[in-house]
Amino acid sequence: MSASLGFTNHPLRRLLGGMVVLALLLPTLLAAQDISQPAFQAVWERTDYSVRQGRGSHSWIWGPGPFTPELGEWYSEGPGQSRPVQYFDKGRMEINDPSADPTSPWFVTGGLLARDMIDGRVQVGNGDFIFLDAATIPVAGDPDAGFPTYADLRPYVRAQPQLRPGDTVAERLTPEGRVGAPEFADLPATRIVQVANGYGIPRAFWDFLTQSGVSYRDGRYVQASPLFDWISIAGDPIADAFWARVPVAGVMRDVMVQPFERRVLTYNPANPAV
Repeated sequence: MSASLGFTNHPLRRLLGGMVVLALLLPTLLAAQDISQPAFQAVWERTDYSVRQGRGSHSWIWGPGPFTPELGEWYSEGPGQSRPVQYFDKGRMEINDPSADPTSPWFVTGGLLARDMIDGRVQVGNGDFIFLDAATIPVAGDPDAGFPTYADLRPYVRAQPQLRPGDTVAERLTPEGRVGAPEFADLPATRIVQVANGYGIPRAFWDFLTQSGVSYRDGRYVQASPLFDWISIAGDPIADAFWARVPVAGVMRDVMVQPFERRVLTYNPANPAV
């Protein structure tokens, strides 16, 4: 994977600060924590243990480790109306039904965080939600970037798709709306090569989602192709990709962004490949 592409991660830590149930716990949660559930450990090891051990050349998929202990979050269908969850830099692991088959690939699921932050809701059951304001947290760039935020993406999520295979991502999102960005029209990384949920996925993101790599499974390293199931990690795309100009380490950069249900993908062509 290129170092220029990845999942937006910092909003997850700041999202916790805005959730009433966790606000008082936040100062003690942000330190590194142990992975609580064996099932969580197995999911993490498949992609990230090889990175920690220097055996994998891909970047973190979940992160070096969780930054919360196991939390019992409200879930209507869970035992005692609760479910075990644990937050990582790049996503949330959860077990909605502890009585289900633990060997099922969907026993541990990834939280639909990006979707819920854009929509302004927290899922607390199979069909139950608490409605809040959409998150005014930047989707890319430095933590103090003012635009675009998750709330700014709300008008574009589930809108009529515009990009089809062979098209390129050549629009920029601004506070005034989408504007043409023809300077990116010939960039191979922006060409749409796959469609899911009606939305085109550009080459840079599709290559990341379907990459091969060294996985750690059942106590040994194996070459996995693909490295992970991209639906379980990222979910379906929920809007067309776009460009945004955001500060990255204090320098304004053009970054391609696409929101998926579980994560937000970003691609910065200014970063070196690794």
